[in-house]
Amino acid sequence: MENQVQEVKSRIDIVELIRSYIPLQKGGKNFKALCPFHNEHTPSFMVSSQLQSFKCFGCNKSGDAITFIEEIEGVEFPEALRMLAERAGIKLKEVKEAPEQSRKQKLFEINHLAEEYFNFLLTKHKFGKVALDYLKNRGLKEETIKVFGIGYSPNSWDSLGNFLLKKGYFLEDIVASGLAITKEGGRHFYDRFRGRVMFPYRDSQGRTIGFSARILEAEKDQPKYINTPQTPIYDKGSSLYGIDLGKTEIKKADEAIVVEGQMDMISPFQAGVKNIVAAGGTSLTQNQLRVLLRYSKNLALCFDTDFAGDSASQRGIEVAEELEMNIRVVTLPKEFKDADEVVKKDPEIFKKAIEEAKPINDFYFDSALSRYNQKTALGKKQIGEFLIPKIGKIKNEIEKNHYIKWLADEIETDEEIIYKELTGKLEKRDAREKISQSNPFLDSSYKKANLEEYMISLLLKAPLEETQRVIYKIGQNDFSETSILNIFTELKGYVEGRSRKIEMEILRKKLTEEAQKKLDDLWMSSLGDLEEDGFEDDLKKELDNSFNLLKQKTQKREMTEISRKIKEAEKEGNEEKLKELQKEFNSLSEKLK
Repeated sequence: MENQVQEVKSRIDIVELIRSYIPLQKGGKNFKALCPFHNEHTPSFMVSSQLQSFKCFGCNKSGDAITFIEEIEGVEFPEALRMLAERAGIKLKEVKEAPEQSRKQKLFEINHLAEEYFNFLLTKHKFGKVALDYLKNRGLKEETIKVFGIGYSPNSWDSLGNFLLKKGYFLEDIVASGLAITKEGGRHFYDRFRGRVMFPYRDSQGRTIGFSARILEAEKDQPKYINTPQTPIYDKGSSLYGIDLGKTEIKKADEAIVVEGQMDMISPFQAGVKNIVAAGGTSLTQNQLRVLLRYSKNLALCFDTDFAGDSASQRGIEVAEELEMNIRVVTLPKEFKDADEVVKKDPEIFKKAIEEAKPINDFYFDSALSRYNQKTALGKKQIGEFLIPKIGKIKNEIEKNHYIKWLADEIETDEEIIYKELTGKLEKRDAREKISQSNPFLDSSYKKANLEEYMISLLLKAPLEETQRVIYKIGQNDFSETSILNIFTELKGYVEGRSRKIEMEILRKKLTEEAQKKLDDLWMSSLGDLEEDGFEDDLKKELDNSFNLLKQKTQKREMTEISRKIKEAEKEGNEEKLKELQKEFNSLSEKLK
């Protein structure tokens, strides 16, 4: 088993693997990105080619290629290994599943059985006739219903639960899948979904993970839709309706069309627009967009035509911009509510709207002019406040100037006023970004508090000749932390007489497990510009300054220890020892001046 793991890992380059999911930028000796596992605005996610590992300094997630796949795909070790083996072209021997993986597999099975049960009732049973007529009246063909696995949950309290119990599944697992709810202390249950049209959610591998259930007839105090709750296999904020069917077409078209609801996705798909998914009535999240990034960096947002849809588009744009995606916004004709209505009227209208999707800044202008009155002073102020920050984000000066002229014309004001407002906004933004992007290692108070770690980080990343120049002047007594001392000792012995760069994997093998973790963190941490080409002199100065600070810290520590010994000598009345200690103390004190 261990040999298989090592073979797979040796055939996978973690940089290329992670780059296939998220955009990476070179950052010194490593690569950096916005973390795919938590929301952030400045990159704290580092990937090391030398270590073949990753670490996020924001959420502290770290690991190797297998760990990355486990986290990003939401799978357990055996499945992650299989996926990487397939990527590397390696045929694996059977891998035993862990207990947790076995539990998840049961939940996949339960949800799949539920999908088949609901679909059977819809298409083959008299209970589902009303629901089937409803779907056909909405324009769905039998083949489409089959492809999407759409079904019907009977208006019964326990029919699905009893069906699954008879199939041999435990009530505990049925409840964990989100399909049943317990009552009376867990001894009894009832089905979560009753009398609803069932839209199965599947993951990118085509496994059923949950459901969105639509009521057939409006009832008082009953929501139109209810969804599977959070489960070990279903997370609404990470799931995209139709991703299993749309992913290949998204890759082929090199663009993902994102709509709001299930029917907004199904109708265009049935009409031949297949590079499409639905956000599922939720605001588009970073996790959903990261799923799409596996297949394309290009995004076409097509939300409802009302105010809420306009706002959802803006939120989606902001999240997508953080992930450096290329965004277009689809504007549907105002007489239609959503994509489903447009396709029902004429699929060609929808296809044309996709072709004519607008760049994001054109969308922002249209949105601002539809929200605010450009003829009033207040309206002009609101339009300016809305659009000027958007213009400020444009990097290309020609494009920026185009929108400045456009804005000045629309609100009938001088371009100079727009420029003045823009300059003020940019200065404030730059100040905020400077604060938010501060790296712990570049902060002077942090350096002082963590001087030993900082010194090792500099020694690891400096050119070999600079490391050799400084490291021989440092002693073991300059380090108080055990793991840092372990790294220093092995590093000093390792660089002696070497003429080639430090190979991290060789160095790691010489360290304790605790020191290995510390070494990985220090190697991944950023030194900012000091790691970039052209800053060699600055790095040399920083090495010397940090060396001096480290020596001063050691001397102060030694002086504290001598002070303690002086007090002991005074108590003992040992004049000779006292004189010797005071001389030693004064000598160290002179060095600190």
